[in-house]
Amino acid sequence: MLSTDVDIEYEGITHPATLDLSLPLDQLVRNLVHISLAVPVDPTTLALRLASTKELLSDTNIRRRVTHGDRLLLVPSPGAEALALVKILRSSDRERDLKKYIFTLQKALKEAEFSREFVDLAGIHILVDVIHTTTGNALAYALTSMLHLCEHAYGLEKLPGSFLDDLTQIILTQALTTISRPATLILAQLVSTPQPPTTTPAPCLSYASIHPLLQGSSLLQALSGRLSSPDFLLAQAALTLLITLLAEASSADQGPWLSQKYVDLGVRAEVAKLMRMECGEEMSKLIRDFQRLVLQDQRRAKRSAIQADDSRFDTLWELSGIGRSIPSGSGSDESGDTALDTGARRWRALGFETESPHRELLRVGSLGLDLLVSAAKADPTYFRDHISAQQARPMERRCPWARTAAEAVELLADQLHISTGYATGTAFQPLQLLLPETHHVTLLAIHRAWKELGASSSSPRDLATVSALVLSQLRYALREDSPSSLGLWDFRRTMLEGDFAQDRVRQLRDLAVEDDLLSKLPVRSLRDRIYRESYEFMKQQRIDCLLRGAWFPTPPPFLLPPGSTVPSRSVRQRPWRYYRLSPDKRTLHWGEFSERTGLDGSATSGSMSTGEGPGLEKLPDKVDLMLVTHIVVGLIPGPGIPSKRMEGWPVHSAVSLPPLGFALMCGSERTLATFVAPDRQVFAEWTDGFHMLFDRNIGSKETADLIQGLTETMTRVYLLGVGAERVEVPTFREPPSEPPEDYDFYYSEL
Repeated sequence: MLSTDVDIEYEGITHPATLDLSLPLDQLVRNLVHISLAVPVDPTTLALRLASTKELLSDTNIRRRVTHGDRLLLVPSPGAEALALVKILRSSDRERDLKKYIFTLQKALKEAEFSREFVDLAGIHILVDVIHTTTGNALAYALTSMLHLCEHAYGLEKLPGSFLDDLTQIILTQALTTISRPATLILAQLVSTPQPPTTTPAPCLSYASIHPLLQGSSLLQALSGRLSSPDFLLAQAALTLLITLLAEASSADQGPWLSQKYVDLGVRAEVAKLMRMECGEEMSKLIRDFQRLVLQDQRRAKRSAIQADDSRFDTLWELSGIGRSIPSGSGSDESGDTALDTGARRWRALGFETESPHRELLRVGSLGLDLLVSAAKADPTYFRDHISAQQARPMERRCPWARTAAEAVELLADQLHISTGYATGTAFQPLQLLLPETHHVTLLAIHRAWKELGASSSSPRDLATVSALVLSQLRYALREDSPSSLGLWDFRRTMLEGDFAQDRVRQLRDLAVEDDLLSKLPVRSLRDRIYRESYEFMKQQRIDCLLRGAWFPTPPPFLLPPGSTVPSRSVRQRPWRYYRLSPDKRTLHWGEFSERTGLDGSATSGSMSTGEGPGLEKLPDKVDLMLVTHIVVGLIPGPGIPSKRMEGWPVHSAVSLPPLGFALMCGSERTLATFVAPDRQVFAEWTDGFHMLFDRNIGSKETADLIQGLTETMTRVYLLGVGAERVEVPTFREPPSEPPEDYDFYYSEL
């Protein structure tokens, strides 16, 4: 028997009572109503809350939350409150005090129990009707209520299809942050909610539901414009929706279409501008998420094959102006064929080695062809003049435009991690989002180096020499402490206006400390493969840390607002928390303890991260990881900078997490779990473990260094075998052979 003396307040009167916490909660309430208080009320309509925080007590938390001497409130249950509020909202005279009732509703819907009761009473349809018919503050309160309801992800399949039209219209026409922001975030929640496992699809859920709206409205254009809004919260909400759309579109096979729309509308350019501004932790996290999705999209495009009849080849040919600006018959090569003829040898005139350009671009894929067309469009005059000038030169003195453009793609793919699709660093990389412009500058740098070195197109090694010099420039320009890595103008100045002699000296200095073998194309491809394997290895290792579990100090009281549900005396009595991920990786189990114990319940003095802790059956609290929307790492938001609520803090309060503190968040206001890591190792293991579990960017330098070190070590181990066998590694890739004239063949008789 777990008897605890408490004070019960009912209708303003306080009664002393003794609670047997071993009983189910419904029986506890029944005993209070019929025995302790002796009031003629149906006990099923009542519930218990902590007086200090108004937290609803349940069977899962009452034994942990209630201690001797606590003051509890006996109040209407969430079901009774929901029923009363739904009756009022359904009444004919609701308009008189509608604003007051909706304001009450938005606060009540923060609780999952109330939300479920409200949805089960068809309250969600009432809320949709209010959003459709009201304006001003009532509309703002109703949208905030719906946002809270969406964060619980319950009953959303009941929303009508017309609700998406209402939200789109609100976003397009309403400029007030209190109205437009929740509408934008609601749309993001609906897009990211999967369809329920039923035969009838929900009309408002998943990306497939909103794709027709994106095609037929100016919603994307409006969201792109709001990224430059002076209203921080509005820009943040717009970026949240754009990220959600891009992530879900990739899963729905609409990624290429949406990515191209983002390029056409300048979304990537607007996010690149945000990178150069001072922004809070939440906006920084969103920018990194967007950068990660763009990187994955670029890798997908690089791995996508090109068809011989791709229309982009026709665009490239038209932009070249061949046949219009250059007289026919000029510029013959050594075989006597006219390079400018629009027939069999036309692609050689653009700098390809064969008449099968789609085969030559296999290594850069659809991304490469896109960048070639973008480079031609960026400066059509330079493109046409370059092609014309090269035809007037002897074959061996020509600078092949297409081959150098493809080489620029390959160099950027290596330096910007496009080849692997993973970026271990956490720094912003605006040039990643401005890839067409970055590629054009890199191409001009190759042409500059080609001229300065007097390279020859007849020698494949000359292209490798030019490529190595430009690679040295790229590494110098893209280093994290370089201003050129933060903007296109600085990047252009570094690549094109620097002293060429200094570039050569820097390259020679780099070569003195770097093995020349590592810069060769086959080795770079090997390194990319090993990098991906190293990333996956570290991902499994970090997730294994979550599965083994670890001890954490109980978060100190200053992390919580006054009157928190974790009083300071509880922290002193139970100074340890143990967290462990379930084997199915869907639930995080945890519990508080007075001392660190092992699986058998005996005290242990093992390492914090060794997994020497209680089993899952001894961890009473659970966190559903499906509810986690993001991870907040230690930060101190400045005054006026919006931050995540930490277990009850208002949105604009400054919350200080310890340097090794982090929290799992659900939406913008709900904290699911708070951690204070005992050291940097556990902090890196668990933060990146969660990041990798959710397929997001890693956040710690420790994990990034481990992946990088493992990649370098394994690459050199492979190369030791190559050196021992004295295998000659080619510097350049052999051009693909011409396809056969026919496919008739026979087997010779032996």
